[in-house]
Amino acid sequence: MKRVFLFSLFAFLCSLCAANGEALVKVFYFHSRMRCKTCMAIESETKKILDEFFSKELKDGSLAFETIDISKPCNEKISDKYRIAFSSLLVVNNVGSKEDIADFTKFAFATAASKSQVYRDRLIDVLKKAIETSKK
Repeated sequence: MKRVFLFSLFAFLCSLCAANGEALVKVFYFHSRMRCKTCMAIESETKKILDEFFSKELKDGSLAFETIDISKPCNEKISDKYRIAFSSLLVVNNVGSKEDIADFTKFAFATAASKSQVYRDRLIDVLKKAIETSKK
């Protein structure tokens, strides 16, 4: 009985640490120093979507957005971790002890500037599913 209680307490404390630690869903926008119109549209549209539809999750820390300049030496470690060599958009969902990485780079470059509604609808759908999955 004592073991069951201690195990339950440990599991509960671990879940609290996970909830109060890093965001469970992260959106990373990687870019270089020189950016084209489409690169800037990806960042701008992504920020608008997050602010408009996910402000609660941004505030409570369950969702995070980070813009990372890969040309800066201080960002080399995270760029290497995700194998980034050029502008990229990733949605990283921390599920348990593993990361589920969705690469939206091609889709973002094809739609963010020219078909922004298509981009918005798809990213909103993916983020809603990622947030729901991370809560389980």
